[in-house]
Amino acid sequence: MVVLTAACGPPLLKLLGDMDKTDRYVVLETAWGLFGLLGTDECLKRTSLPVPDRTLAIALITRGQSDLRRDDALLTDLQHLLKAYFDGDPVDFTEVAVDTPYASPFAQRVLSACRQVRYAETVSYRALAARAGSPHAARAAGSVMAANPMPLIIPCHRIIRSDGQTGNFSASGGPDLKKRLLTLEARGIASADVA
Repeated sequence: MVVLTAACGPPLLKLLGDMDKTDRYVVLETAWGLFGLLGTDECLKRTSLPVPDRTLAIALITRGQSDLRRDDALLTDLQHLLKAYFDGDPVDFTEVAVDTPYASPFAQRVLSACRQVRYAETVSYRALAARAGSPHAARAAGSVMAANPMPLIIPCHRIIRSDGQTGNFSASGGPDLKKRLLTLEARGIASADVA
């Protein structure tokens, strides 16, 4: 499994004085389409899942923001991991530094619990709520997942209904994309077990 090991600080090999703390974005090409990242040298703040059109990818990642500049070198280690993920390699994003300052304390707990759901694993909304310390808040946990600012890095696609059905997915591509991501991960685990 590929793992990015960095805390919420400068990427490896970056000097403290060289950090840029302004929000920037990049749209990178993956095997599944164009994936967007928004953040700083220190932390990721938003992602957008792959779409086929660059204009749409830019609109999704920059929505609600003004004066953002494109930076193709933004979070390059993460860019490499994303490309590997969509190529079918098992990738662990739990060490990617994220910033969710506008989330409520409950939402922060749910997002944190979701980050711990491992590659190719699924848990129910009820189980996620329990992991976040609120076992009777499955619907509220679902609402947090629907508003997840960093799909894939915070793997909301791994949260499913209690009956085993995938359930809804608010990202572009909807439930079909959620199923494709889960299938990709199942194949990635199977390939790793064979190797």
